[in-house]
Amino acid sequence: MVAALLMHYPSPELVNIYVCDDGSRDNVKKLCEELGVHHVVRETHEHAKAGNLNHALKVSSGELVVTMDADMVPRTDFLEKTVGYFHNKNMGFIQTPQTFFNDDPYQFNLFATNTIGNDQDFFMRSIEQQKDAFNATMYVGSNAIFRRKALDSVGGFATGVITEDMATGMLLQAKKWDTGFVNENLASGLAPETFGDLIKQRDRWARGNIQVAKKWHPWRVKGLDLMQRVILYRRNTLLVFWHI
Repeated sequence: MVAALLMHYPSPELVNIYVCDDGSRDNVKKLCEELGVHHVVRETHEHAKAGNLNHALKVSSGELVVTMDADMVPRTDFLEKTVGYFHNKNMGFIQTPQTFFNDDPYQFNLFATNTIGNDQDFFMRSIEQQKDAFNATMYVGSNAIFRRKALDSVGGFATGVITEDMATGMLLQAKKWDTGFVNENLASGLAPETFGDLIKQRDRWARGNIQVAKKWHPWRVKGLDLMQRVILYRRNTLLVFWHI
């Protein structure tokens, strides 16, 4: 929350911070009151994270919407480096990479903090960059900024699947919105610290992609071009194979 409040913007009064607290915790509410940010809770908790975000859309009104996981700390220039892309009236969302303060299990157990990159760097910094060339940037659930009108065009964040992020990005691209990737470290958080946590995370991603493939198979979603379908299908196939 503090880091979000410190982000630079020419008109600070236009920036509103919403803490989407699905736990309805009194201590979080008190902290929000002390910092002067909005504490958002809901009576029901359907659709997990996607439902939480969709509820926040209903109680806010900003033209642009930033999604940031609770462990992510945005840099002060996050908005300065991303908002300008929305000068393009067809820009649906801009994704920035997820980077991490701590060592992942490989770096930690191999004593290789300075010799190997974080486990997620290859996807976050290289693959996403290449996807961007084909308007196939994947929304990864955090560190992204959306045009509200784009989200409204697909009914908000996708529900009914674990990986609502991948599904939401794909549906926006199918609606012919432009998407982009800014390959700069603009927000950092915490990576899984143990192999057990890492496996749980990847298992969730794999099961989520299976769900997306069943509900919105890239070859059946209308509006995607050939390269977008190939890129999305390849990702689904690889993760399903890994899960099995």
